[in-house]
Amino acid sequence: MNEDMGNNRIAILTTFYSIDPAYSLCNVVEDQLRMFIEIGDYKIIVIVDEALNTDSLSGIWKHPNITYKRIPGVSRSNEGDLPDNYREQVDKMYESLKEILKDVKVCIGHDITLQCAHLIHNLACRKLADERMDLFWMHWAHSATSPSIRCSDPEAAEKIKPKFPNSYMCYPNDWDRKRVALNYKYELDEVKCVHHPSDFLSLMFGDGVDLELIPNCSSEAKEYVYKKINYPIKLAKDLVNEFNILDADVISVYPCRLDRGKQVEWNIKTMAAIKKLGRTVRMIVFDFHSTGGDKVTYRNELKQIGREWGLTEKELIFISEWRPDTNMHVPRETVMNLKKISDFHMHPSTSETYSLVVQESMMWRNMCVLNHHTPYMRDIYGSKNVLYEPMSSAVNCLDGEDGSTTINISNAEKHFENIAKKILYFIEVANPVISQWRFVRQERSIKSVFRKELEPLLYRKNLKPLI
Repeated sequence: MNEDMGNNRIAILTTFYSIDPAYSLCNVVEDQLRMFIEIGDYKIIVIVDEALNTDSLSGIWKHPNITYKRIPGVSRSNEGDLPDNYREQVDKMYESLKEILKDVKVCIGHDITLQCAHLIHNLACRKLADERMDLFWMHWAHSATSPSIRCSDPEAAEKIKPKFPNSYMCYPNDWDRKRVALNYKYELDEVKCVHHPSDFLSLMFGDGVDLELIPNCSSEAKEYVYKKINYPIKLAKDLVNEFNILDADVISVYPCRLDRGKQVEWNIKTMAAIKKLGRTVRMIVFDFHSTGGDKVTYRNELKQIGREWGLTEKELIFISEWRPDTNMHVPRETVMNLKKISDFHMHPSTSETYSLVVQESMMWRNMCVLNHHTPYMRDIYGSKNVLYEPMSSAVNCLDGEDGSTTINISNAEKHFENIAKKILYFIEVANPVISQWRFVRQERSIKSVFRKELEPLLYRKNLKPLI
């Protein structure tokens, strides 16, 4: 975070006269706000058309770190037709921007230099840029660029041809940087690749209901909505953010009561082996139903196993010990949300009748590792797309009747390394859906794109800060 973030030295210039969640550019700006505010803790000026009604905004759009400033409505033409009085409109826009941006050091523009519908914005910004060399511009282009922009007025057409002063061009893929540089008269190193991120937590978990926007809603109804919708979502997001779960290479979630027959130590040792193979890991045990007796003793033993095998408390998370409101209960929706972002599910349980946990893991595209010596699991889930590993069970594997099967492991480290290698093969190589999901989760999250691509642009040559 920049020390001067309280001074609102960054502005985002939009041409929005409404915020439509179905409009992709609104979503791009929304994710940009999330990056600056939720990841970077910056304060931002958002510039919008005077027609936009900010009273109806919700979510990140009404965050206290945002200050809205309005610019005058101007003529727009998708054909690049400028009206006879366009110069007056440009001057009016220029005066407005001059006042709004007087203390701003970085202004981010969206499609200002790309769309012929925004010619007046483009001309006004260039006029200000010629005067304010201390103001740096970052122009995002959200469509494929062309060598020229349609413009009906020859004088205006000449003004928009040169490179925009004191600026970078930002484009969402690296492949097109040379073409963009040629079209906009930039040097290649002045065109920066900033990928479009996805807010995975909102897309996967949803967002809570803004209770303030519900008219004539009783306090009882608001409490119900909060408990049933908002709280489970917030709990899941808090957990993911606190432990940086999306950053991990491998995520596994095991909802289970801490009976010894669940054999949670298998999961722990497997995740530890995956870590030793060079991956970052997060294992979340939803054990909130385990509040006394041997369950507490077993949890302490599991924590000790985790430490001995090399997992930290940030990598092996027991939800019952996370915070007071998760000691004894977690909403089912929260558990399901964490399952949505899990890569694989290992189920070493010695005895089951069905296991909805396995079924729900499969629903959320988790690769599953099940107990070879619980043969009824094959009857339920088949053999084709599941990895079955020999584990101890409460079934006599010779005749399938009551009894037990015990697995003797001579070299535990090697044994679990072999299991870990199989899992990594299936989630990194053999299954393109899981593998690609893991790639975009890590490389295209709002945190990753902000830290690796967007925020560094605030620090130009020799790390000299722009703001």
